[in-house]
Amino acid sequence: MRTQTATNVWARLEAFANDMRLDCGDFMYMGEHGDVSAYKHSGTRRYLHLKGPEAEPMAWIDGEFYPITDDEAVAHVLA
Repeated sequence: MRTQTATNVWARLEAFANDMRLDCGDFMYMGEHGDVSAYKHSGTRRYLHLKGPEAEPMAWIDGEFYPITDDEAVAHVLA
């Protein structure tokens, strides 16, 4: 299970990245939108949004977040 503590803004990304074999060093923490953390990939400049303690990947579409699969999130951020 992926988890995040209130003091560690990187925990969601670390948990997700480990599961999906991404390098956390390729991302910048951009902030929070409610319970969704935003990280920007330094190479592609695309965002990875992760929600809640389970680090559920989300897509930002027309001003709202929608759940997507882990594979969809990785494909988006690396495109």
